[in-house]
Amino acid sequence: MTWTPIVRKAFKLPELRLYINSLDFSNWKPSVIVWHNTALPTIGQWEKLYQQDIQKDLEPGITRINNLETYFKSQGWSSGPHFFVYKDKVWVFTPPNKKGTHSPSWNGIAIGIEMIADFSKEDDEAGTGKLIKDNTIALTAILCEKLGINPLTGIKLHKEDKKTTHDCPGKNIAV
Repeated sequence: MTWTPIVRKAFKLPELRLYINSLDFSNWKPSVIVWHNTALPTIGQWEKLYQQDIQKDLEPGITRINNLETYFKSQGWSSGPHFFVYKDKVWVFTPPNKKGTHSPSWNGIAIGIEMIADFSKEDDEAGTGKLIKDNTIALTAILCEKLGINPLTGIKLHKEDKKTTHDCPGKNIAV
């Protein structure tokens, strides 16, 4: 399979809105948004490399994004999820106007959003977990507006996919 090159760019929410609104979805228009959590890396694992990137004068998070690209390629996939959401920025991974790989039943129709956390163990109501969840909600709203997705029917949890066998995005997240 040919790998879809990743965007490899992090945005704060206002710039992310501009980026998403600039995209042409005429070749692929998703009708669903699927929420995931990375489980690995956890918030703590991401933060550790995030701080190391800062010390090396790199974009915070770039080392982990590069590692995730290597991982997804090693799975033999043609792409990965579309977004990775952290406390201060959202990383664009697979271009949002191209099919991603993240949920077996819905890859062909869905945008995949990965929250950088393990919400089966980490708190989504306080601290970094809450910031991640809030940024995911904001990103979801931007995508719903751009793509005309009804948020009451068009947002799914990965674990709702009948071909999924694990509790993603964790027991601490609900639609």
